[in-house]
Amino acid sequence: MQGKGSVVLSSNNKILKEQFIMRIEEGIETAVESAKQIGMTKDEIIAIVDSVWQQD
Repeated sequence: MQGKGSVVLSSNNKILKEQFIMRIEEGIETAVESAKQIGMTKDEIIAIVDSVWQQD
């Protein structure tokens, strides 16, 4: 059957993406908790994320 493999691959990619998103959310939760413990603001943590994003 032509195209069947592409549907399976698409489903696998969706699951993989969801797993990556969960890992990212866990990391962000940890970072936000740490930031709150030292009194950082939301804007300060977003500035750090922006800075890290720009490093690519």
